[in-house]
Amino acid sequence: MRYRAGLNMVADIESGYFDKLLLTPANRISILIGAMGADFIRITIQAVIVLLVAVATGLHFETGLPGAVVLVFMSSLFGLAYSGIGFAIALKTGNAQATQSMWFLFMPLIFTTTMFAPKEALSGWLETAATFNPMTYILEGMRALSLTGWDAADIGITFLTVAALGVVTITLAFLSLRSRIQ
Repeated sequence: MRYRAGLNMVADIESGYFDKLLLTPANRISILIGAMGADFIRITIQAVIVLLVAVATGLHFETGLPGAVVLVFMSSLFGLAYSGIGFAIALKTGNAQATQSMWFLFMPLIFTTTMFAPKEALSGWLETAATFNPMTYILEGMRALSLTGWDAADIGITFLTVAALGVVTITLAFLSLRSRIQ
């Protein structure tokens, strides 16, 4: 699986197309918002496909169709927030290898969560890592929707975690855009 966020932007930078976009009267921010919007749509389609496969292979949603819609929206927002890192690196470096390397940040985040074992079963450094890993709280909100029902606390914490992550990563992307166009 390839990490895609920002790779099209790198291709535009390398080919000179990005510089041509800067010559147009288009708002500079719209260049980044458009790319992120396209990523959001791609991520949403992928989330729907994964959800359909999960339901087809036996996943039962405790929250029904509304919960499934919220789960897709939740995962799409997380994907958008995480893609901010890729866009920030793409705009800062203009380098495909640096942007592609973001996949290696995602892997430790996944393996230091409660994905494979409940938090009560973790100990030592792994418990500490899972406690401070934002992915843990995102997964708990998603689990709540499919397994336990409308748990307002877990779902609320998930949306707050995604929002906090998005504020940081998307701000970094906009700061990188600003440094690239100056």
